[in-house]
Amino acid sequence: MKQVTVVLTLALMLVAGGALAADNGAEKKVLTLAQAQDAAMQNSLTIKDANYDLEAAQKKIWETTATGLPQADAKYNFTYNPGSIATLPMGPNGEEIPIMQRTTSNLTATVSQLIFSGSYIVGLKASKTYREIVQQSLEKTQIDVRSAVAQSYYLILLTNQTAEVLKGNLGNLNKLLDDSQKMLDKGFAEETDVDQLRLSVNDLKLSLESILNQEKVARRLLNFQIGLELETSIELSDKLEDIVRGINREKVIQTPFVLDSNIDYRMALTNIKSTKLLYNLEQVNYLPTVAGFYQYYKDFKSTVFSFNPQQMLGLSVTIPIFSSGQRYSKVQQARLKMNKAENAREQAARALTMEYQQAREDFNTAWEKYLNSKSSQSLAQKVFKDVTIKYNNGMASSMDLTQANDKLLQTVSNLYSVEFDLLKAKIRLDKVTSNL
Repeated sequence: MKQVTVVLTLALMLVAGGALAADNGAEKKVLTLAQAQDAAMQNSLTIKDANYDLEAAQKKIWETTATGLPQADAKYNFTYNPGSIATLPMGPNGEEIPIMQRTTSNLTATVSQLIFSGSYIVGLKASKTYREIVQQSLEKTQIDVRSAVAQSYYLILLTNQTAEVLKGNLGNLNKLLDDSQKMLDKGFAEETDVDQLRLSVNDLKLSLESILNQEKVARRLLNFQIGLELETSIELSDKLEDIVRGINREKVIQTPFVLDSNIDYRMALTNIKSTKLLYNLEQVNYLPTVAGFYQYYKDFKSTVFSFNPQQMLGLSVTIPIFSSGQRYSKVQQARLKMNKAENAREQAARALTMEYQQAREDFNTAWEKYLNSKSSQSLAQKVFKDVTIKYNNGMASSMDLTQANDKLLQTVSNLYSVEFDLLKAKIRLDKVTSNL
């Protein structure tokens, strides 16, 4: 009996522990926008891949450097001759002497050193430029991820707050529908007015369901971006209105546009640098390549005759002489690529300047729309309140009330959409001014 009690106690403890673990696992994650962006910086697979590329680029620098450092190799050979052994009559009395052995083994050790190579010098510079390209690619990826996370975060806030407005209006309409139904039952209201309210309630329910589905999709997208399981429950602590109110319009507008700080322009400059190195590489192919080496040879089973020196020093010089215009053609192709890279830089400068001007104008326009939408929402709220009072006193019809409610709903929804557009416009402006 005691054993059964102990087993039941342990089972209850395990069940309780499992329930506690489940509760802990179901605990919501509360995230500010900054925390969501930081989580994406740590967990985004795209950023992790970019970091791996940067680490590989660092290794590539040493790989290139090592080609100009001393290289040592050793080679061991063993051979067995199953056939007849060649001989020559070279003995004192004319006897046959073998001039080779049935088995042989030898060791060759070589140490080489590159003395001069134009391609090696250019290659060192190119490997460092490649690391710079990868570093800038990582920076751009981080900016893009921060931007994407911010837009997903804002979209969740937009859909969530829109859903709350719809729920509130649905509650009000349900109450009015219930009151109108009671008045209809007593003969103090028309059936058409009640039906009109019922249609509005049904339409509102469909709108609410659609918004809630959009919110679910946006939450899964944010979870994906910050490295969480898609169905992880998260709570966003920031509010759309608070974020908008925290915007200093004058500060945003007066943020200077520095072309050399923009990541896209810096990548265009680095591209010019890489094409110049390619041009230099093709030019140095006209230069000779010089290398030195030392070789040690050891024969473990010497034959009678051996023509291999035990030690040897050497110098190798490769001089390009004639390639039927091949090298010249490569130089000209590299020069054309360099010209194209310069054109790409100029095009990037113009495009980014235009992007800044357009983003600045769009932000100003979005700000004016935001102010107008706030004013319209306040007026619609006042109108709806007045019409509701008139309706309760029999001075307004259900159609009047429905129209006032629809107008209020539209202005509130427009306000949230305008706030969302304003924040997107700010993200666009922050990206081009390198402030994201």
